[in-house]
Amino acid sequence: MSPLLCYVICIGISQKISVAQNLPYRMMLTRGCLSFFQNVMMALFFDLRTMIGHAGSTEFDQFWEELDKYFNEVSTAAQERRHGENTFLPFAISVSELRDTITSRLPDNIPIPSTEWIRLQFWPKHPTSNRALQHTGRFKARFAIQQRQLRADHEDSKFAGWQFRLLKEFAIKHRDHCIMFCLDDKAIVPVGNPGLPISTGVRGHNSSITTLQGNSMNALDHDFHLCGLIPSVALKVDQPESVSESFYQGQIHVTLKDKILSPSSPLRHGCEMVNIVRKTYSQNEVYCDKKIMIQYTDGGPDHRTTYGSVWIASILQFAALDLDMFVTARTAPMGSWANPAERCRLLLNLGLQNVALARERMNDDTNEKKIGRAKCLDDVRKLAVAPEFRYDYKESMKPVTDRLNERFTRLKLKGVPVMKNDPATDDDIEQFFSTLTELFDENMKLNQLRMDDIQKSHKVRDFIERHCKATHYVFQIKKCSPDRDENCWYCDLRPTSLLEDVLPSLHFVPDPVLTPDGMHYEPFQSVYGKITTDKDRPSRKKELGASNPRDIEHKIPLVAGKVRTFILCVECGKACVVYSKGTLQAQENIAVRRVCEENVYTCGSSLFLPDSLLYNAVVVREGLNCQSPIEATYYSSKSTAFEQRCFYCGSTQNLVEDDEMEDLRQRYVSVRPLCVECKADGKQAETRGEKNVGKKQRKK
Repeated sequence: MSPLLCYVICIGISQKISVAQNLPYRMMLTRGCLSFFQNVMMALFFDLRTMIGHAGSTEFDQFWEELDKYFNEVSTAAQERRHGENTFLPFAISVSELRDTITSRLPDNIPIPSTEWIRLQFWPKHPTSNRALQHTGRFKARFAIQQRQLRADHEDSKFAGWQFRLLKEFAIKHRDHCIMFCLDDKAIVPVGNPGLPISTGVRGHNSSITTLQGNSMNALDHDFHLCGLIPSVALKVDQPESVSESFYQGQIHVTLKDKILSPSSPLRHGCEMVNIVRKTYSQNEVYCDKKIMIQYTDGGPDHRTTYGSVWIASILQFAALDLDMFVTARTAPMGSWANPAERCRLLLNLGLQNVALARERMNDDTNEKKIGRAKCLDDVRKLAVAPEFRYDYKESMKPVTDRLNERFTRLKLKGVPVMKNDPATDDDIEQFFSTLTELFDENMKLNQLRMDDIQKSHKVRDFIERHCKATHYVFQIKKCSPDRDENCWYCDLRPTSLLEDVLPSLHFVPDPVLTPDGMHYEPFQSVYGKITTDKDRPSRKKELGASNPRDIEHKIPLVAGKVRTFILCVECGKACVVYSKGTLQAQENIAVRRVCEENVYTCGSSLFLPDSLLYNAVVVREGLNCQSPIEATYYSSKSTAFEQRCFYCGSTQNLVEDDEMEDLRQRYVSVRPLCVECKADGKQAETRGEKNVGKKQRKK
């Protein structure tokens, strides 16, 4: 504290004013007093006067006692908003609001301290700063900013985490012949209409450099937008020599895709990956230099390894780059933070913070009026079917795309500049897909890539049986060994390129296998080269249809009379029945539809968050998992007749309709649908309620 400030405080507390001996000294003292009384310490100064300068005075004891009671009350109530050490709501909005709250709980004429003196009774935010010396620490409370670091957990998190470790050890073992990518799609970057720039939404943690004569940085105060760009990140990992070292190093490739003209799909991602490899990691610009390729993703709808479209996209990458082995793996649900590419968001945010974007005006005013009348994304995509509108819209977005690409290429990851890549066009995707029709099956269609469609193609099905290994979190493709006993049309056409000393040690990436005590997973060296399955995956081991406390606590009976609609699980694609006491109202229907569109529901989870008003009003059965069959109430709904689905896998196609099924319908009251694939796996049609045919015949 400066001597002048000490002198001013002494004058105020002692109430003794000495006359300055000369005019300059008097003017300096006046400026010091004004500076002191105009800042936030003025209220604190009067508090110290009230307490005769003694911070331990009992003047405000009644206020402190009431504040302590209030903290005890809100701490108890806050336990309902806590998980471990996390609190989701603050105790008070501000110190002023806290002061008013405590004042309202006290009788009149009770001394009330200033907000600054209350503030100093808390713990300091930075205990090592000089300001911390002013805090008394009377109450165990402090100022804090909400940190968005809370992670949702899934029962397969540890299993998928160990699977990633096995994948990394595989990449290290074959690092001389392997190329590894981590993929992730970032949040949509909003783009406003002409003259109406919208902020990217990235919170600026640092100030940006602007000219003194320049205009202020402004943007619209709302975030509604139809146009936007999606940055797709592919981190080419430089594999370290040890699994304990960082995998967050290498070359970042960014592809900016228009969310209207270039919607994400497995084929689009696969085509763009082939273009990146041919452009950067291929000497002949056709085949990959390294013959083993690994992809690791967060398992979004375009990377889910249980989808037929993802299988086809993987096979196309394998064939287009003439690889000897291809592995695509994913994180567990709600585990995207484990993907190294997720950390690239921090780097890209540097190029997006304090940025507002708006597209240019279209050349044709008619097209501009059409997009102005559009209410949702589907409306704009319908307009983009017309070639004239599509070209005009693309030109209006080009300056924004170029500007963002330029900003991204100025960023560096550990000294390595970010590389930009062009998004795949519709022609690129068709050419990419032509590999499948030329090599495998000319009858395969671009828009028919479900599991049912794969089963119809004999050549594709034969290739998968010979060369692929599919589990819940990993899909792998590998060429046959040169010393195979039987002929293989694909390997005869494209033999392996790896050296003979590498091939004997090349095996599928193993699955996590529990140790005999069931507490840990076996290390890579113990399981590599052995035949493994994902039988130790917790969600697979879970008892089918296990009861859940929430299902028992539901005030809504989970019966056929309360069935309203259904929602598809993003993991297995099965239908899960939605229940409510009465018919769904308009807002309830919108809320359920929004959950469907966001692709967030999985078997066994609640439909809405606990703080939602619909949490107990619109429910699903939470005792299910992805191995459970379709609920019986799906088939016996009294309010709605749903499409017939296979009882075991939920498929709506290739349902069995033969004499055996007809005979079962004659013998039983209820016969659940069964698809051809499930029947081929040895499953039998589920039946309920045998009819008393014999008794009726005797009565006649």
